[in-house]
Amino acid sequence: MVKVKLFGPAKKAAGCSIIELDVHTGNDAIEELKKYSVELEKLINISQVWVNGEKIDLSKLLNEGDELAILPPMSGGSI
Repeated sequence: MVKVKLFGPAKKAAGCSIIELDVHTGNDAIEELKKYSVELEKLINISQVWVNGEKIDLSKLLNEGDELAILPPMSGGSI
């Protein structure tokens, strides 16, 4: 199993902050996540995906216990 952590609007779109998936690659994980909702699918298409704290090629094989993070773009804010 791979643990997927969702942040910001992706978390809201999925209705949870963590999803566990039985997948082999980052691409497989993305395809499974897109099934949760149209809103989550749209966010994933513009988000960064990191595995174990590193940005990776989504075709890379995943290992049991890997953690994917879906990071939607940030906007706004002031200093």
